[in-house]
Amino acid sequence: MEPVSTILTGLALARQAISFVKENMDSLDDAAEIAGRVGQILEGHHQYNKQRYKPSLRDSLQDAVEWKLQQEELYNLSVALDMRLGNGFYASVVQQHQEKLKQIAEQERIARAQRRKKVEQALIGGSLIAALGIAGFLIFMIIMALRN
Repeated sequence: MEPVSTILTGLALARQAISFVKENMDSLDDAAEIAGRVGQILEGHHQYNKQRYKPSLRDSLQDAVEWKLQQEELYNLSVALDMRLGNGFYASVVQQHQEKLKQIAEQERIARAQRRKKVEQALIGGSLIAALGIAGFLIFMIIMALRN
């Protein structure tokens, strides 16, 4: 996905979830639904923030305004959720989300390191086989030269 469309998709996801939670705040009784929608908001903002600082065709002023509007929406949502579900609820959800992102990043780092190690081992093994082949060929050539 190209950066501009990723930014717009992230914003759309966050806005849609924020709108849903605001409109249905009083009728939200299902913990899974609340968590899912807050997760959508955080994922949308995560997508937006990943692309926000990459060079793009978007105007930097537009990015700054969009960032401030998002922060205002998130603050209002956090207050509403804290009032509905208890003080500190939103902060704990954000913390859990960030911990999950860290776990995912750590798992990706470990997977990259394992892939890198496999490639290194394959290169070392291939180099060793090539070196033994060359050494064998040289020994064969020396023996043939000494026989003449």
